[in-house]
Amino acid sequence: MTSYAYPRGRVVATTSVGASTAARLFALNLGFVLARAVLPNTIQFVREGRPAPTVPIEITGIARDVSSACSLGTVVVALLSLGLVVPSVARLRPLVLGWIVYLGVGVGIAVHRGGWQLSTTLVACCALLAVLWLEVELDVAVRTGLRLIAATGVLSLLLAVLAPAAAKYGDVGASWFTRNARLAGPFSTPNEESNLFAIGVTLWAASWRRQRGSGSRLRTTMQLAVIVLPLLLSQSYTAWAAAVAGVSIVMLGPRGRRVWRPSKLWVFALLAAVYPARQLLRFLDAQQAPTGYSGRRAVWDFVAQHWRDAYLLGHGPGAWRNLVESGAVPAWAVNGHSQLLDTLYTTGIVGVASLGVVLLAMCIRGVRLWLGGSAAAFACLAVELVRSYTEVPFQILFGGLNLFVLLLVLGLMAHRRETPSALPGGA
Repeated sequence: MTSYAYPRGRVVATTSVGASTAARLFALNLGFVLARAVLPNTIQFVREGRPAPTVPIEITGIARDVSSACSLGTVVVALLSLGLVVPSVARLRPLVLGWIVYLGVGVGIAVHRGGWQLSTTLVACCALLAVLWLEVELDVAVRTGLRLIAATGVLSLLLAVLAPAAAKYGDVGASWFTRNARLAGPFSTPNEESNLFAIGVTLWAASWRRQRGSGSRLRTTMQLAVIVLPLLLSQSYTAWAAAVAGVSIVMLGPRGRRVWRPSKLWVFALLAAVYPARQLLRFLDAQQAPTGYSGRRAVWDFVAQHWRDAYLLGHGPGAWRNLVESGAVPAWAVNGHSQLLDTLYTTGIVGVASLGVVLLAMCIRGVRLWLGGSAAAFACLAVELVRSYTEVPFQILFGGLNLFVLLLVLGLMAHRRETPSALPGGA
């Protein structure tokens, strides 16, 4: 490394020392963001019990202190990233800057409409800046994400066994693997829980295909178990479909430098699945399920009717809390609609345009990586896109789990080579 070219104490991300430093900072960045989404709720639920689904969750006492500590850790990691690492990737910066602009649009509208918190916004900006500044290899990003998600799976399963009243969402006395008692674990709703583990299953598939024939079979199996079991217990149909979509993209992706040519069997299978999938969607719509069973249809209609009252800038990101507190919608309705309706309602046409631009840029980057033999980024993005039909996975103004997943996907897109020669399995 040519130290004379940079200030003393700074390292270049492309050197072995710099890569190691960037990997550690990347893991810390994701770890603090995930801990902020997981630990405060866990402490609150264990100490005071999980509130009813219609009651908003209020973090107080030591749980709030833990949340503040995680926020401080995120800020410190961002400052360390800026001070210790010299970034080497230029093409990713416009993508991350696009998300910062999108976040800024949300903040501007929130300031105009009211109902936002400066601390959560600063944490999100710092976390995005850290990813903007760091570059990690694909293997490092996949491994980091898998370890963090698996650790959260262990925590969720421990809560299910040791404190089921805190882990269950719905009827505490109902049996597991039913819609009446869904596993929410350390999250506010089962839909958040299922999102994390749908991403986890996709990452596991990418890692397995990348390292097939190497590594400990027992460790790999245990890792999959602590990811799949919480996903099944969450009873989230959308997350199951999203996980299938993500794994399918991984398995259909090209391997290494080989140009992908789909076999006739895969083409036939995909075409054959179109008709039954369409009939299933028609059946679910006729039965008003799964949206009807949870009351989402009414929430969707409410949003569709009222977003036009503020069609340009929306009602502001704090509008949902006002609706919940007024009793217009139940507490779970904050996540009970599609991303498009949420963006239209809270940030209007301006927000939809901003989000559309950054998602398009991510899709282009993800497809290029996928065609080059790196399927993980596009597969995880596909999981979020599928979930956006019934959830709001791209709402990052308030941090939380959505921010963690976004940082992970951006990290998967950050490696230098779009056609990595050392990726025989196509992760």
